[in-house]
Amino acid sequence: MVLPVMPVVMPRVEGDAMAGSKTRQLIVQQFEKRNLHCNIALEANSWGVIKCYVGLDLGITVIPSFCIKVKDRQYLYWLCAQHPLPFFSYRQ
Repeated sequence: MVLPVMPVVMPRVEGDAMAGSKTRQLIVQQFEKRNLHCNIALEANSWGVIKCYVGLDLGITVIPSFCIKVKDRQYLYWLCAQHPLPFFSYRQ
C-alpha cells in the first residue's frame, strides 16, 4: 500500500551527521511493518531544515517531539504519534 498524495520529508541517509538516523530507521521499520510505502520526496541534514520544508507545505514528516518548539506550533500542524510509533529514547 502507498500512502496517498502527501510526499514525506526525511532525515538524509548518507554523508552527513544524521546518517543512520535512529528516527528514520524507526519510521521506515514502522511503515514496512504495516506494508506501507512512503513517497520520500525530500531529505535534509537537520530537523530545522525538515521543519522549514514542511512549513513550506512540501511534505509531511515524523519528527522527535523535542524538536518542536513553541514558535513551530504557530506555522506547523502537528500531532502526537506515540501511539502508532513505539516509544524509544535517544539515550543509550
